[in-house]
Amino acid sequence: MNSNDDPRFAEIGRTLNRAAAASSLDIDPMYATLVEDNRRLRRLRAVASAAAFLPVFVWLLSVALHPITAEVCQDFTPLDVWSIGVVPAAAWLVGAVLVWRDAPWAQLLVRAIWWSLHVTGLILTWTRPGLLPYALPAAALGGGAALLILGGRGIAPFELEGPLRPRRHTGEVVLLSVLGGADLLTLVAANVANGWGHPLANVLVPVLLPAVVAVLTLRRWAPHAAIASNVLFALALTLRPDLGVPQALAALLALSAIVQVALAARLFASVARGLNADLPVRQPLQNRVLGALLAVAILAAVVGAIRPVSTAQLDASCAESRNPIHAGDP
Repeated sequence: MNSNDDPRFAEIGRTLNRAAAASSLDIDPMYATLVEDNRRLRRLRAVASAAAFLPVFVWLLSVALHPITAEVCQDFTPLDVWSIGVVPAAAWLVGAVLVWRDAPWAQLLVRAIWWSLHVTGLILTWTRPGLLPYALPAAALGGGAALLILGGRGIAPFELEGPLRPRRHTGEVVLLSVLGGADLLTLVAANVANGWGHPLANVLVPVLLPAVVAVLTLRRWAPHAAIASNVLFALALTLRPDLGVPQALAALLALSAIVQVALAARLFASVARGLNADLPVRQPLQNRVLGALLAVAILAAVVGAIRPVSTAQLDASCAESRNPIHAGDP
């Protein structure tokens, strides 16, 4: 639907015109700016969604043309390649729909999906040569580029409104949503690739899910749920690091859980003191730092994709396990 035909904008235009008539102000330029901003946002959403589709496209090629190169583990079948990417591909499809929703939970969930694609692709590009030598770097590039393109649009402090109003701690809520959603998606993708064969991982998925939903929908009990679920997740990864994901990814998940506990504790303290509805704190430096880190990560993905891999390294990586996602577990 064209921005000019959007009933929301028509109503805004009528309101502005009534205000102009009452105050003799020229509102037309203001309305034109509003419409142009909306058009620009739609273009950015389309480009970001297209960037995030890159790994899905390359994964589909990897399934159809397997083995796409001699540097792919030769004992993997097209079904193995399919099982690795089916959950991320389905998540991209969900994100491609939700990116057009203005609801805060939708925008936060889209970022979580893209972050999961980016980080998982980056880690496995460097630690699992021969797994999917094209699709994994594409995941790191596509997910990272989508995050950079869309930035913080749709998740500004005044847009995150619900039973919990975290205006003073918008950054904490965004990070909790993105990290929690990405961890859950990564764990589900690994479980699907492993045929849901790891009992502890099967238990952790329903443990993490309520906390992720609570944070996304800004429930008042979201900080409590995030602390409890991530403490359990960190303990599980510490006691049983073989949750069906490579060791490097398991270590990153454990670090993510610890960070989320700290963020949720800070948010909990603020809510308990009644500070959650304070005026928003601007964080332009934080946004620039995160953008710079994303750019460095994307560059690292490019380097990882083009770096030479010896035959010995490839054989060692492929020999650790026939199931590629489970590779590296003891």
